[in-house]
Amino acid sequence: MFEDLGIKCSRGSKATSRHPIGELRDGTVVALPVRVVRGTGDGPTLCLTGTIHGDEPNGLASINRICDQLNPTQLAGTVVAFPLANPFAFITKGRISSLDYERLNLNRVFPGNAEGLISQRLAATIFEQGIRHANYHIDYHEGGYDFIAKYLLIHEREGDSDLNEQHLRLAKAFGLGIPINISRLTAHSLTLGFGGTASWQANQLGIPSLCNELGGAGRVWPEHVETAVTGTLNVMKDLGMLTGEKVEVATPQLIGTDSKWPRPTRGGWWEQVVELGQVVAEGEKVGHVRNAFGEIIEELHAPHRAVIFDIRNTAAIMTGEWTVNCGKLVG
Repeated sequence: MFEDLGIKCSRGSKATSRHPIGELRDGTVVALPVRVVRGTGDGPTLCLTGTIHGDEPNGLASINRICDQLNPTQLAGTVVAFPLANPFAFITKGRISSLDYERLNLNRVFPGNAEGLISQRLAATIFEQGIRHANYHIDYHEGGYDFIAKYLLIHEREGDSDLNEQHLRLAKAFGLGIPINISRLTAHSLTLGFGGTASWQANQLGIPSLCNELGGAGRVWPEHVETAVTGTLNVMKDLGMLTGEKVEVATPQLIGTDSKWPRPTRGGWWEQVVELGQVVAEGEKVGHVRNAFGEIIEELHAPHRAVIFDIRNTAAIMTGEWTVNCGKLVG
C-alpha cells in the first residue's frame, strides 16, 4: 500500500513523502504529507491522522514527534501517519478551507471521493491508503480557534460489543487521567454529517478508533502535545507494538456520555465559571452572557452531573452557539 502513496519503506526503517492530491487554480500542487515507520518485528498497523481541521495544529506537532521518537528496530508492526491531513485548510488558517467550492468539512466527508473536490480527494486517499489497511486508528483533534478541549472520544456502535470494548481499552490504555467521552451517533447528528468522520468510518470497517481532543485556540500547547505523545506510546505498548511500562498517573479517568452544550438564547460576550476536567452538579452554573453594557442578561447551567470536556475560548457569542461541553458522568 505504501507504493500507492508514492513511498517505499522496508522493514526496520522510516520514510516520508508528499502525495499529490490536486492543484489550485494557479497550478500550485496540493500535497498530502505522509510518514511511515516500519518495525523489524511483526505486529499491527496503526494509522495516525492529525490536523483534519486546519486550525488544529497539535496533531501535526504530536504525530511528527511520535514518528521522530520511534525506533523502527524496536517496533513491532507499522505506523502509517498523516500529520497534516488537511493542508488545504491549514493554508487558509481555518477549520475548513474557503478555497473548497462547497466549503467542505474534511471530517464530515469520509470515506471521501477520489474523483471529487480536493477535500473529498484528501479523505479518499487517507481512508483508502491508510485507515482501510490499519488494525487501529488514532485521530488527533482539539478545540480549534473557538474552544479548548481535554478528553478522549470513542464511539459506541449499537450491537457491536466487541468493538465497543476495544474502544474503551484504547482509551484506558491512553490513560493519564484524561476523561473519556462515549459518543452515540444519533439521527440528529447524522443529519449534521457526523457519520462522515474518520473515526466513525473506521468503525464501519470494524477498525477500533480513538480520537483525542487536546488543546485549542489555534496554537500548539506543549503540555497537550506531551499528553498526546505519551498517551499514544501507552496505547502502542498496550497493543504490543512497543515494550516497556506505560506511564500512569494517580488522577482517576472519568467517563462521560450523552454530552450536551448549554446554549444561550441571547447574544453578547461569554464568561464561564468552570474549567476543563471540573466536575459540576446538575443545575450548577457554568457561565453567563453579558450585554454591551456589561450587564448579565443570561445564566447557563449544567444539564446533568457532568465532567467538563470543552470550554469556550472566544468571548463573543450569539444565540445558539456552544459554550461548555458537559459530559454526563457514568457511575
